[in-house]
Amino acid sequence: MKRGLNMEENEQQDQIDQLSRSAADMHQAIKSLTQELSAMDLYNRHIELCKDIELRAILKHNRDNIKEHVVMVLEWIRRKDPALDEQLRNYLFSDNQPPQNRA
Repeated sequence: MKRGLNMEENEQQDQIDQLSRSAADMHQAIKSLTQELSAMDLYNRHIELCKDIELRAILKHNRDNIKEHVVMVLEWIRRKDPALDEQLRNYLFSDNQPPQNRA
């Protein structure tokens, strides 16, 4: 077992070690994206609860910096994933509506 990892993390790391370089990079990008989105959500909740106007402004600034990180990682993923690129081009900044009830 690798040092500092619990059993589940160790198993996940072993699986990652078996991936191709491009698959491992994509995993890291997706993991980073989810962490950034979680941080953005946390800041949103802190902002909502914050009573101090100055502190709220600082928290909003920090949250908005995270939004830049989200977009940068998403753009990297889009460039590496043709299917995602196609979906983003179809739905972002367009009047196209996502399908309603897909089975």
